[in-house]
Amino acid sequence: MVELVLPPKNFCEFCCLLFFYWTYLSLFKT
Repeated sequence: MVELVLPPKNFCEFCCLLFFYWTYLSLFKT
């Protein structure tokens, strides 16, 4: 998993996207 070795910016973006997606799914499922 070389994809794990990414710059902090990319990681932050990924986290932000994941969080947003998870929240969206949670709200949508409710």
